[in-house]
Amino acid sequence: MFIRLTRENLSNTNTKGGAMSDTNGWPEYKRQVLFQLDELTAVAKEIKKEVDALRQDVTILKVKAGLYGAAAGIIVAVISQIILAGMK
Repeated sequence: MFIRLTRENLSNTNTKGGAMSDTNGWPEYKRQVLFQLDELTAVAKEIKKEVDALRQDVTILKVKAGLYGAAAGIIVAVISQIILAGMK
């Protein structure tokens, strides 16, 4: 099971004594963790944008492949009909 880290989770985290202790280095560590969360969130959003763009490109390629396949099928059918008509 994974715990989702958010700013609220980190801000509400206390040490064993119940009060936030400045002597154990937690405030600096918390600041670094929050910075990393912000950085990773920005990277994840950028990756999502790139994946969405790739998904759109793949969809376009699928449509083009279908159209080219249909056109090739029609051309083969027409040529076959012409050859069969010439044989009669």
